[in-house]
This record gives sequence, C-alpha cells and structure tokens, in this order.
Amino acid sequence: MSESRKTALIIGAGPAGLTTAFELLQKTDIKPILLEKTDHVGGMCISVPYKGNLMDVGGHRYFTKFEKVKQWWLQFLPLQTMPSSDDLKINRDLKLPISPDYDPEKIDDVMLKRYKLSRIYYLRRFFDYPVSLNFATIFGLGPIRMTKIFLSYVKAKAFPIKNEKTAEDFLINTFGKELYQTFFKDYTEKLWGIECKEISAEWGRERIRGIYFWETLISLFKNIFIHKPKPEDPFLYPKLGPGQLWDKVAEKIKNQGGEFIFNCAVTALHSQNGKIESVSVRKADGSVEQMHADYVISSLPIQNLIGMLNDVPQDVQDVADGLMYRNFRAAAILLNKMKLKNTTKMATVNNILPDTWVYIQESDVKMGRMQMYNNWSPYLLQNQDNVWIAFEYFSGDNDDIWTMPAAEFEQLAVEEGCKIGIIEKEDVLDVTSYKLEKGYPAYFGAYKDFATIRRYLDTLSNLYPVGRNGLHKYINIDHVILSGIAAADNIAQNMPTKDNIWNIDLTKFLD
Repeated sequence: MSESRKTALIIGAGPAGLTTAFELLQKTDIKPILLEKTDHVGGMCISVPYKGNLMDVGGHRYFTKFEKVKQWWLQFLPLQTMPSSDDLKINRDLKLPISPDYDPEKIDDVMLKRYKLSRIYYLRRFFDYPVSLNFATIFGLGPIRMTKIFLSYVKAKAFPIKNEKTAEDFLINTFGKELYQTFFKDYTEKLWGIECKEISAEWGRERIRGIYFWETLISLFKNIFIHKPKPEDPFLYPKLGPGQLWDKVAEKIKNQGGEFIFNCAVTALHSQNGKIESVSVRKADGSVEQMHADYVISSLPIQNLIGMLNDVPQDVQDVADGLMYRNFRAAAILLNKMKLKNTTKMATVNNILPDTWVYIQESDVKMGRMQMYNNWSPYLLQNQDNVWIAFEYFSGDNDDIWTMPAAEFEQLAVEEGCKIGIIEKEDVLDVTSYKLEKGYPAYFGAYKDFATIRRYLDTLSNLYPVGRNGLHKYINIDHVILSGIAAADNIAQNMPTKDNIWNIDLTKFLD
C-alpha cells in the first residue's frame, strides 16, 4: 500500500457504513477504516444468537424495486435454488425444501425467497393490512362501524384537509377519520410516544400506503364469503437472519484491504477551513487516538454527530438538541406451541400464524408489534417443533419500558401476550430480550427546522452522512444502501453536492 494512499474514516459498521466501504474499494484507491462502538458489524441488521436460536431485532426485509440494489445483495448471498412448486407453500412449510442440485456445502450462504404477510390485531381479531374490505373485516367490525368507516372515507375524499401538516391530517385524508382511529391511531402513537397530531405529515407519506377504496369494494363482492390471509411483496431474506449478509460484506471488505476497529468510541470530530481534519477515537484499552481523515462518512445519529463537532453555530446546536428518537426493545419468546384463543381458523402448521408481522392495535397493552420468526426463516430455530416469536415495544429514554430490568420486561411481555390471547404461560419454554437505542429517528420535536442542520453539515466538504440515523430519515434498507452507494460515488467522482444523498428517499430509478 502506498504511504500516500488516502483514507476514509467510516463511523459505524452498520449497513450504510459497510456499503460505503465496499463501494469505495471497488471504485477508488481510498482505504476505508470502519470505527464501530460494538464488537460486531451490521448495526440494527444483526442475527442475535440465543441458545442455538437466532433473533432478528426488528425484522429486516430485503425488498426493493431497484434491480441494482437486489443484485448488490445477491453478489454476497445468491438466491437459493428452489424446487419448481408453489412459492407460498414453500414459505408456509416449517422445513423449507432444498433443491437437490444445490451444493450442500454452501447451502448456508444463500438468500431465501419469502412473502410478507402483515395483519392488524384489534378487538382480539385479525384484520388484513393493508386494510381489505371483505367478509372477515365486516364481520369483525360490525355493520355500524363499517358504515361509519365508509361515510368518513367518502367525506375525506370529498372534503380533504388542505395543507396537510401532521400525520393525523395525512392519515385522515388517506383513510377517513373512522378507519384511522380504528386501525392506525393506537399503533402509531405507541411507536412514536406522542399523538399523531404532533407528528409531521412527512412520516405518513414515507411509511403508509393507502387503500384503493373502489378496487377493494369490487373485491368485496367477488370474495365476500372467502377470507384467506393473502401474502404480498415477495422479499429476500438471509437464511441465518439479517446479520449473515453483513458478515459477508465485512469479510469482503477485510479481504480487499479495509480495516475495522471494534469496541471504540468516536469522541470528537475536528474541523478547520470547511473540512474534517481528524477524528478522536477512544479505543477498547482506554487510549485516545486522533486519526487523520481525508474523508469522513457518518451513520451516527445527527444529534450525536453535532455534539462531537467543534465551533458549531448555536442555532444548529439548538436544533440538534431538539431532535427526537424512539428506542426499540423486544422480548423473544420460545414456545412449545401456540394456543390462539378464538383464532384457530387463522393458524397453520402446528397452530402457527402465517404472518411475518402482526401490528397490535389493542389499547390495553403497551406491546406495539409481534414478529413470527418461524415465517422469516425456519433456520432461525434450533428445534423445528417450537414456535419462536418476538413481542416488540417502542419507548423514549425515560419510559418504564426502556428502564425496567430485563427480567421484569420479559415478564411483562409474556403477561401481555397472554392477556390478548396470543400465547398461554404454560407453553413458554424460554424468554430473552434485546434493546436498541435510537432505532427510529422521529419527525417531530425540532425536525421542522432540520434544514438548518443540513445547511451547516454541507459546509463540511469531506463529511458524508449516510443511513437512517445519519440522514435522520425513517427509510428502508434499500434506501440505506443507496445512500452508501451515493456517498462512495460522490467521493469517487469528486462531486461537490450531497443533494443526492440527502434526497435518497426520493430516488425513483437507477441507471
């Protein structure tokens, strides 16, 4: 390696940082050095081991409309060759068939093809998500509530709220007030911890898909006496959970000359004349090193990043201090079996729900969502006869959910699962839990003034923010990867603008 070779310090070895590092190695002679505060790569996209089982913290669906992103994933983990049979049946089987022509020695290093099936749990019943107008919905809600839903939807379309400013405005315009209050209000407020009228409408536009009312009405008459959960959006999923992909990416980076420093904490970024000159890093042994930087790529939460920079203008600091985040906490529960009260017709093999996620709209529990690990990959379980699920919660830094001891939190999760009729206590074999800080950048607080932060960061010519927290955008994994690719392209092409990174969620197509 030439002594004059430039370096890029990449803060965070999550998907955005790893993508940027890999792309820099393909397109430049720059050496990426990844600074990671934990002892592993992958950020939120990790496969957490527990007694032979694997947890997917939050559920990471590898889905994209961009062929370039799909091929980017598949260069590390190719798609498993499937037998020519019905994909849905394959997805529902607990023991996924393996094609006889696939090399068994490499069988672990593959992507599986899966199907997303999400439903809403409300009034102790399951409803399709996105919401469908069918017999099950009408029966579950009753004719009076359904009439109100229809009339409020018509009203919303005839007299929409002008100049949508809040998530509540957006959701009422999209679904009508009655449907919004029935299926979306409680879950959204559990997720963000505040009322929908305090959340920016931008969140809704990025995260919620509308229903096509008249199409579903026609569907109602075609299928009014038939209700089968309908899978949607086929997606890719690493056989051994989301961390498997990022372990492969990290391996490639190391093999091509990239460097990783684990268990380290970035404490300061030193800028001069519109550039980051160096980064102070406290290493695992307690020593502090000031590392030179030709380029800095940051997936740090913006609030943390601003706090580490020197000479930050007061108005920028004030906005950063006012940014809000939500934490994530999950209890993974291993069951002998799943006893579903009043929902036996919804169950499949071994009485296991077919869903990937279930959104818990019930207001008498704090739980926000349930994840069915069996349906993401059967290989997340050591024993195929068991049921492996997660109850997921969202919180602020000072909420009881976040601060309570692990054993107390795990007990709460089991009790709430029993309360709403999803599980029974005698079927619980084991419980563990996991915490994730700043998992969701929020569209409230000082977010309305975020442009102040963006303008300031753009004055630092060699600093490139990437990823969900780096951009303070609640984006999906494909846009996270695109942000890393865009950052590497900008560096390789010496592009002065960063607009393509900041606006990555507006990307419509790729070359």
